[in-house]
Amino acid sequence: MTRLFARAMLRAKAKPKHVITDQGSQFTAAEFHRLLRRRGIRHRFGAVGKKGSIAIIERFWRTLKTECLDATCVWMSERMLVTNLASYVAWHRLHRPHQGLGGRTPHDVSAKVRRTKPLKINAGDVLRVVRRDLDGDRRLPVYTLRVRKAA
Repeated sequence: MTRLFARAMLRAKAKPKHVITDQGSQFTAAEFHRLLRRRGIRHRFGAVGKKGSIAIIERFWRTLKTECLDATCVWMSERMLVTNLASYVAWHRLHRPHQGLGGRTPHDVSAKVRRTKPLKINAGDVLRVVRRDLDGDRRLPVYTLRVRKAA
């Protein structure tokens, strides 16, 4: 966890002011604490026994496991696993609508993307739903609605 966290900060070229975790052994380990202390990051824990104190991230991990990892029985290599996880995370952030975000994606919310106006569809217009799979993975569908206006 320490290496993963350090690499994430390097890649992002940023560090958080604080980190909120559960009290799993990977987060209470001395090595993890040293990393946070050296970087000046405050470590906060979700409330023990309090439902929902770290609900959003817990929900993300559950969704990642059920939608991505459980669907694959065998990983041919660590590289393949990392590639598949990166594709899933990109899809989850950019293309998967989230109920808790009013049907928007996390990217839309963080980038403050305004919702588009609903399409005006008239009698005679032809609607077509186009599906493409992100990175060729059928588990990561991206849908686009196309409207051809009647003449």
